[in-house]
This record gives sequence, C-alpha cells and structure tokens, in this order.
Amino acid sequence: MKNLASLILTVLLFQIAVATGAHAQAIPDLKGTWVVEGLTAISDGPTNHSGDASPGPATSGKFNLFELKFTYQVDGQDGLRFWGTSSSERDSERLLGSLSTGGKRVAMITDDGYADGELVDNDTIDFCYRHITGKHSVVACGLLKRQK
Repeated sequence: MKNLASLILTVLLFQIAVATGAHAQAIPDLKGTWVVEGLTAISDGPTNHSGDASPGPATSGKFNLFELKFTYQVDGQDGLRFWGTSSSERDSERLLGSLSTGGKRVAMITDDGYADGELVDNDTIDFCYRHITGKHSVVACGLLKRQK
C-alpha cells in the first residue's frame, strides 16, 4: 500500500512538472533596430524632437500636432531587461526597458519620459509614449516595427 501511494504521488508530481513546462514561454529577443514612422503626437510646446522650425507642426489652438520618425535601437538584453537608444532626426536619448513576466507587455523609459506597449508579434510593438517636463508635455502612440 505504501508503494502504491508513493507511485501515485510520483506520477502526479511528474504530470504537474510536465504541465508547468508546457506552459512556460520563451522570453522574446528584442535586440535590433525598431522603427516607428508616423508616430502621431500632441504637445503643448516645442520639444527636443519636434522643434519649432519650418515646416513646423500643425497646431490646434495652443497644441502642436505632429508626426515623427523614431528609431529604437535595442543593443542588449538580459532576460526580461533591455537597453539601448531612442532617437529622432534631431535628438538621441538612452533607453531602458523591461518585458513583463508573461513576455507580452513592454515598459520603457528615456531621459525624460516613458512608454508602455504590447508585443503584437515578434516584430511589432503597439506602444504609447508620454512625458511631462517643466517646459512641455507630450503624448504619442504608434507601432514599432523591427527592421530586418
């Protein structure tokens, strides 16, 4: 009887281990170059990326409406954590980020703001960026596409 109970316990533990392993997901590799074109943004003043030179952004009352091309370069990754640079034609900033434990959500920070997003597939991140400084505020959303 003791051997039967031991055998049943061993079989149950084995089934739990197999089921747990089957549901484990690999951590997505984010290293590489990610580009967003047509990043739609709104700000309440000139930014280090949009500037205020001609041809300037459109305006709606006191708000600037503009589109930007951004490049996110992920140079390194260690598990869920990653790092690199975020840049436009006018400026470049450090980029630090992390994936959620489920591997689908992304959280990133730059020198003056932060972004949250979701992996749509291995080469696409749907994200929104925002920051508030003493000079201006910005909100922008778009799709980051990995360059091949």
